[in-house]
Amino acid sequence: MVQYFKGDIAEVVFYAEDLTASGSAAFDRVGVSLAAKYGLEWIVNIRPTIATVRPNHSPTSGGSQIVVTGTGFDSVTDAVTVTIGGQTCTSLQHWVTDTELRCLAPAGVGANQDVQVSVYTIPVVVNNWFSYERPEVLSLTPSSVSAVG
Repeated sequence: MVQYFKGDIAEVVFYAEDLTASGSAAFDRVGVSLAAKYGLEWIVNIRPTIATVRPNHSPTSGGSQIVVTGTGFDSVTDAVTVTIGGQTCTSLQHWVTDTELRCLAPAGVGANQDVQVSVYTIPVVVNNWFSYERPEVLSLTPSSVSAVG
């Protein structure tokens, strides 16, 4: 879980209790209080989830539009990344909704690639959900060669 203010704040606060031991409820009390004091929005992000990846394949050259559905996709585009097989998707069209991301598949090879969505560096990975199509040879030049070197 990530909790943060939408806006700038600078205040040092000392508490008699250990907030980490008290759990997220203590952080929420502090966050809500400071947000009200400074007129800021207190945002709580839950770990994202991935429900579907469609289509779940692309040519090796990449460039196919991929739609990822799930939950917890925040509305701040810079905070979200999508990777397939460890390579970052391009042209991330986020924020479609809090439950949908769109991007262009990166170039790659191989089957059973992992898909990862990270929101504020909180990752969720689904294994073996994406494959690159086998390359197809369209032409070969020269079409024949001598058997003798």
